[in-house]
Amino acid sequence: MDTRLQLKQIRDTILAERKAEITLATDEANRRMNGILSKYQKKLDALGILLEDEPESNNGKEQVFEETVTRPDAAAKNLFAAVWEAIEANRAPTFSSKTLIPYIREKYPKMADSAGKLSNPLWRLAKSKQIEVKYKGSGRQPSIYRLPQKVLDAPTKGDASLG
Repeated sequence: MDTRLQLKQIRDTILAERKAEITLATDEANRRMNGILSKYQKKLDALGILLEDEPESNNGKEQVFEETVTRPDAAAKNLFAAVWEAIEANRAPTFSSKTLIPYIREKYPKMADSAGKLSNPLWRLAKSKQIEVKYKGSGRQPSIYRLPQKVLDAPTKGDASLG
């Protein structure tokens, strides 16, 4: 019995050491990331000062520097919108990220490369009650979702009943 108590104490010590190392590693990573962000922010700030002076030294002509933001595809603003579009196009009573990914890959090839990337938008839709969780997945088994009956009964964009 005394040996068993000693083994439990050794286990607790190992767990405490592991927790301390993880905390230390996390702190180091955060400090390093903050240092990197600070370093590049200083460079960007310096460039910002130089660029503010540039229009005056450019023969009086003001140059406009626009930051261009490239979206993967113009139709869907983000992955959330693409997921909702795929759900509406599917109109199946149940669906999962694996059943929606082919539509998104075909229509928006740069937006999502795996079914796993759809889990957050699907979870957000379920949280907002726009879809329901029929089966909560785990690991490699995806969650199965369904549309509420009121959404299934609503006419779609292509229906002739819309007028």
